[in-house]
Amino acid sequence: MTLTSRARVVLVGRRLEHNENLGLAYLAGALVQAGMTVERHYVNDAVELERAVTAILARPPEVVGLSLADGGSAILPLAVGEALSRAGFRGHVTAGGQFATLARDWLLGRHEWLDSEVRFAGEGPIVEIARRVAEGRNVDGIGGVTTRAGDGAPADVLDSVSQSVHPLRDELPEILGHKAAHMAASRGCLGRCQYCGPAALHTLERREGVRAGVTKEVLTRAGVGGVRRREIDAVCDEMAELWHRRGVRYFYFVDEHLLPYAEHEALEYLRLWKRGLAERGVGAFGIGTMLRADRITPAIVAAFAELGLVRVFVGLELATAEEGHRFGRPPPGDSELALLEQLADLGVVTVSNLMLVNPCSTPETIASGIDLLDRVPRGVFEATRMMVYHGTRLHQTMQEEQRLIGNPFRYGYTFSDPRVERFAEIFMRLRAEAFWDYSVAFRTH
Repeated sequence: MTLTSRARVVLVGRRLEHNENLGLAYLAGALVQAGMTVERHYVNDAVELERAVTAILARPPEVVGLSLADGGSAILPLAVGEALSRAGFRGHVTAGGQFATLARDWLLGRHEWLDSEVRFAGEGPIVEIARRVAEGRNVDGIGGVTTRAGDGAPADVLDSVSQSVHPLRDELPEILGHKAAHMAASRGCLGRCQYCGPAALHTLERREGVRAGVTKEVLTRAGVGGVRRREIDAVCDEMAELWHRRGVRYFYFVDEHLLPYAEHEALEYLRLWKRGLAERGVGAFGIGTMLRADRITPAIVAAFAELGLVRVFVGLELATAEEGHRFGRPPPGDSELALLEQLADLGVVTVSNLMLVNPCSTPETIASGIDLLDRVPRGVFEATRMMVYHGTRLHQTMQEEQRLIGNPFRYGYTFSDPRVERFAEIFMRLRAEAFWDYSVAFRTH
């Protein structure tokens, strides 16, 4: 038995109700494929945190990997790391995910027990970390891995291993009595919204490729900083296996925008998808996903509903042209709102959100947002306050304007207009008193 085959890794992250943690499933798949032993612990509350720490200390692994998707979901996994350190755990602790990449310097400065952080896709680096730790070697110099020595070698952003790894799934959730599975048909997005964490991540990934000496033309062709799509046959194979072997009837795609952006490409994609599932004997099922309203058309909506779309999150995001220009996301027009009506007529449940309050809000933009909500024809919608995520362009702007409060786990910001400040206070209090931690839109989603 080789040293590599004896490497044991414990992965820690959140898994919300009726959800999978697809990121951990991909990491587990990559580790098992490389001959490692993997355990997963999900921590959603203090009881599960204590259970995870007790289990890890009872049988210490060589490596503990913490999944830090965003500031909110990072707190409990980091608490596991803190508890392990205080209990004397001396194995290697690494972290990965969007938040770990964007806030890596802050996290390493805050947590002395954190040994490394993985930038961008983690399937390749986590295997190399486990291999080196099991062999008693230093992890400095692994491409895409940051330590206290710095970022080190650039990540191999052209590596396609993340596209070929099969996720190792454990317990599947149920939704309305049907087995459900999370899937990914693509990674990335062409959008560059200033408030968006994935947009900031894609920009950094492209810079990482340039640092590695890859030309911008090669990066563009590979989809680095944009969209990388799996072959549709691979998507159909995964769905067929889940449908036949595990009884999955609802497939939720976590993609930022599942379909190709051009109408003719999207329609061809849907045609091949439908044919591929029929050839594999896949029967009745439903699909849920996210779509950009400005990237779909009536023809796309009709074809997707025929394939099996039953639930879609369509972000309205912003209400006015001024806000759209400011944050890099155009507001919905009459044609986009009409798509919500069409989706409802086809039996597809729609969930939408509007960032009614944002850093450049004025009484006029708030009034326009309320008017827009009144024009939403059908479906579930939610009015929210724009969040500031660490590492985004919005975060940088708020920092430069000295309007940022809080820390990377949860930022807030101030308003220049006292009327907006007062409205935001009342609005958030109303949401808290009416819903507490229950969101109609989230539950429907």
